[in-house]
Amino acid sequence: MRSTVPLFAWANPVFGGLADHTWVTNYAAPFSCDHRGPRKHFWYCWGDCHPAGPGTTARALGSAPGDLILAQCIAAPNSTGKTSGNPALGGIDHYMFDGVCHQVANRVLYATTGDNTRPLTVELADGYADSVFAYGEYGGTDEEWEARRRRCHAPASARGSGDGGSFFSLVRRRLAGLFRAELIDRLRPIHEAMQKDRHRLGAEVRGRRIGGEKSAAMMNAVLKEHVREVAKVLSASEFEAVFHRFPQDTVGVVDPQIAASAYPARPKPARSRRPATTAAGAYLAKDSSLGMMLRKASKRKVSGKRIAVALKKSSKKPRVTARPSAASARRKHPRPRQPSKKR
Repeated sequence: MRSTVPLFAWANPVFGGLADHTWVTNYAAPFSCDHRGPRKHFWYCWGDCHPAGPGTTARALGSAPGDLILAQCIAAPNSTGKTSGNPALGGIDHYMFDGVCHQVANRVLYATTGDNTRPLTVELADGYADSVFAYGEYGGTDEEWEARRRRCHAPASARGSGDGGSFFSLVRRRLAGLFRAELIDRLRPIHEAMQKDRHRLGAEVRGRRIGGEKSAAMMNAVLKEHVREVAKVLSASEFEAVFHRFPQDTVGVVDPQIAASAYPARPKPARSRRPATTAAGAYLAKDSSLGMMLRKASKRKVSGKRIAVALKKSSKKPRVTARPSAASARRKHPRPRQPSKKR
């Protein structure tokens, strides 16, 4: 039987205090960012180190006994890796599309699963309901999360999926006696629209058509828009009970700095100079029809197909001769005299 150790969940305000970054340790505050030692483990959860204790803004969200070996198998501690496939990410490989720090922390805390109790989560973090609405409690896909739990020999426990099941469970749990079954039917289409927008934007970013910082702003805007639709379904008191904030308060759960490091913008290609067409470059550039087309192409007056044809014809090196002067041309080809008209 594996031994258990306390696991601690932490939060620190970001985005002006309306949302929290979360992480997990196996030791209590106060602490700095020095985790050297065989018994100190810090799960960064897509973030950087946040010190806790007197003089800091970090706060404890709770603690519970957990299986340290299971937690280390789910996500590697003491690593700030932020690239897809890094063991420290616990399967939340694509930031803001698979999940954010809340989902990574919940996966680590799954190691606190008891026989008859739900595992500890970072549910008390600000912005938690917003991130669960977008990603579920454990993020990623059901298939990946189930495969990871089997590989790490994790016990079966509460549902944790990205299909909205855990969000609707959160709504039920937080509304308690105020919960009405009809709310789920009215919230489901809004949640499905959010998932479609999330996957669509994810495809754009992974194709590097949009940079990370810009996509973070877009994802936060999409999330805010769909949460506004949720606010139209719930009453003001129900919304406050579920989201732990007022409907007019807007929350962004995607950190632009983390997104920028995860998805660096594609560098703009350098402008290339006009290519030399043949060895007789001066001839082509000034006097040939190809040179004329190249100049017109720069002004978008000639199609690329015509230029390709001209380049093919110019593959044979042209014979270059000195351009005759105007005087010599007149001597070789004198202009005929015009007959004078009789008056």
